[in-house]
Amino acid sequence: MRIPIVIAVSGLVVSMAGAAFAAERSAGTDIKGDAICPATVHVTQEAASTPAGYLVAKSADPTVLAGLTIFDGPPKDLASLVPDNADTGSSVATWTIAQDRERGLYVSCIYSGTRIQLQRKLPASVTSCRVTYDNNVHVDGYPQIKSMSCK
Repeated sequence: MRIPIVIAVSGLVVSMAGAAFAAERSAGTDIKGDAICPATVHVTQEAASTPAGYLVAKSADPTVLAGLTIFDGPPKDLASLVPDNADTGSSVATWTIAQDRERGLYVSCIYSGTRIQLQRKLPASVTSCRVTYDNNVHVDGYPQIKSMSCK
């Protein structure tokens, strides 16, 4: 069954301080740092059809940032970059950017309870990104993001 999804992003303010981003956060979120992804996204989903005997119910759960992926080039090319410290089990992931700058650097923001991802090209001046996680708390199977920044 296909479910068409309509997305509306609200409360997003992106500014550049050097090459860093800041996003306005909704009440109740506690992501710190110059966020490269909005903490929440408002999503409306509708069932295209409903099987006999079922009713469609909508969850009131918030759609919050669950994870992110850094890409060398557009995300559609699937060239995701592995953090420098991927094998350490650390609560901090660091990407030192040393790829072909002609392709550009992109971030794909992953949200709970939806297949919607927000993607954007990062400024060419970005040379590193850092994400700190709480490995004891998970959102949709991902460790919860505590802070994130790119410079």
